[in-house]
Amino acid sequence: MNRLSSVTFVCVAVAWPAAGAVDYGRDVKPVLAEHCYKCHGAQQQKSDLRLDVAAFALKGGENGPAIKPGNSARSLLMETIKGTHDSIAQMPYKKPPLAEAQIATMARWIDEGAKAPADEKPESGRHWALIPPQRPVVPGNS
Repeated sequence: MNRLSSVTFVCVAVAWPAAGAVDYGRDVKPVLAEHCYKCHGAQQQKSDLRLDVAAFALKGGENGPAIKPGNSARSLLMETIKGTHDSIAQMPYKKPPLAEAQIATMARWIDEGAKAPADEKPESGRHWALIPPQRPVVPGNS
């Protein structure tokens, strides 16, 4: 392999993962769950903002919609996680900022239209240990 093809291969290999659309369930929701749900989830909604369902983020809270699909630069969520908002502190509050890759993924998801499942269910807010177990249906012998 000559030098030019090696460089081309490396460039393609680095850019290839970014070629597909951002998947909300795989790429976005886990970041929100890890960094945002404590203050903006089922149990607590600071500033009346809830982020455990994309539709709630689109609706927003006291400061308006958190997400403007197709425009990450003007989305409140991006301004706060980047720390560029005029009057809201960088989020997550008093915690380390999100990694650059996480911020880039969130921005790309918003720029791609902030697509999420229409039938997304909100988190229950109850710890799994407090939910009574239910016996599953046993499949019949065929």
